[in-house]
Amino acid sequence: MSEILFISRGLGWGHSIRDILIAEEIFRNRPEISLGFSSYDSGYRAYEAFGRCCFNLDLPAAGSVGRRICRLAKYIREVAPMLIVSDEELFALPLSRGLGIPCILITNWFPPPGDEEGIDMFNQADMILLAEQSGFPRANRRITSPILYTGPIYRRNAYTAQDLQAARESLGIGVEERIILVTLGGSGSITTMAANISLLEIIIEAFLQSQAAESLCLVCGSLGKFFSYASSVDECIRIIDNTPDILKLAAISHLVITRGGINTLWEMADIGVPTLAIPYPPSINMFEELYVQIMAKRGLTIYISQQDLTVEKLLTVMQEIQGPDYRNRVRSNFANLHIEWGVPRAAQAIMAHFDTHCWAKGR
Repeated sequence: MSEILFISRGLGWGHSIRDILIAEEIFRNRPEISLGFSSYDSGYRAYEAFGRCCFNLDLPAAGSVGRRICRLAKYIREVAPMLIVSDEELFALPLSRGLGIPCILITNWFPPPGDEEGIDMFNQADMILLAEQSGFPRANRRITSPILYTGPIYRRNAYTAQDLQAARESLGIGVEERIILVTLGGSGSITTMAANISLLEIIIEAFLQSQAAESLCLVCGSLGKFFSYASSVDECIRIIDNTPDILKLAAISHLVITRGGINTLWEMADIGVPTLAIPYPPSINMFEELYVQIMAKRGLTIYISQQDLTVEKLLTVMQEIQGPDYRNRVRSNFANLHIEWGVPRAAQAIMAHFDTHCWAKGR
């Protein structure tokens, strides 16, 4: 039996990765606590990529509300955990309460004013862990569940110079070659794939028009097959799969082009690599544009909407932000934020809640 069950939202890798980080911290401190993991779609593939045992809920990245509720309810009843940690899988909140199981919500956002359904969902949580800087974003006053700002939760850069040299050698990239890394993430839904294909077409065209001696790494996952022609057009274009070593690739890059996943944006800022963020349209992810705008105001990324993106604009921005001056500015801005890494605080909050509300009762 899993005493603490993590349910990670399956839209992209970010939810699963931060849940893995928190679980590792819990295990280091309390190895006697049994931990379980569940996800679906891209979230499940992230657990697989990191070699973690995870139950596949076999759900699409979004939609299918009826099926989602039934699947979650059946699984929670079967596992019967003492505590559920839901990483933005909102339907787990009322289901947990209905089954009498304490539930903690991990999130980066609050429902906007007027979102009565979202506010009601959040109020089903016993505690909300907000993976952001203290007091930001401001909580909706109608949310009554206790809120703890943990600080951002992301993988920190721990690579040595030898690691980075090995990464270049494994890709056949010389020391002097400049690298543009493209990592878009997201789910395998038709709308997400269509948006990514449209963006990648612009990126490839901009790269082919540029005169710089650079290598372009496209981290496309299932999209690789659509752009395999690019490698035959220009030998400097590399098609590679999604990989747990994405941070290593980012650390040897001169520019990262990504979407608006908040965990990815924090990871790139921690590395100090110039980052161009082009968030998904609100019809695909209603919060990514907000995340990117926040990180741009902090001086940690450059923001362009996909609607406004052209080959010419992309070329201009690519040339402006690849130099050492911009990289040093990003690193300075990150240092000035005095970031409190959120993993230890989130893990401590979960363990304390488990001890107070679950352990004694369960034993």
